[in-house]
Amino acid sequence: MDEKKYTKIGILVTIVIVAIVLGIGGLIFSKVNKNNNMSEAEKIAKKENVKIRENEVRQLTLEDYSTDVFSMKKPKGWKVETGGSHIIIITNANHIRIRIIRIDDRIFIHAIT
Repeated sequence: MDEKKYTKIGILVTIVIVAIVLGIGGLIFSKVNKNNNMSEAEKIAKKENVKIRENEVRQLTLEDYSTDVFSMKKPKGWKVETGGSHIIIITNANHIRIRIIRIDDRIFIHAIT
C-alpha cells in the first residue's frame, strides 16, 4: 500500500515539475521570439534607450536642374550656384550648403558648415 502511495506522489511531483519546466520554456521562447521580430536598429535603440525618429531626407522632393554644361536633380527650393566649370554649391533656406566638385571623372561631395 505504501508503494502505491509513493508511486502516486512520484507521478504527481513529476507532472508538476514538467508543467513548471514547460511554463518557463514557453516564457523564454516568447521573449526570444519577440526580440527576433525587431530590426537590429530597434534592438540597439531599446538596449541603449535611444529614440529613432523619421529621417528628414525622406521628406525632400527632388526637381530637375540643368544648364548647358550639366544636369542634376536637386531638392525643391534649394538654390544652385556654380563656381567655374567644375564647382557647384547648393544652398537651402537654412544656409545648409553642399559643395560638389568634379575633377576629371571623379565627383567629390562636401557639406559646408
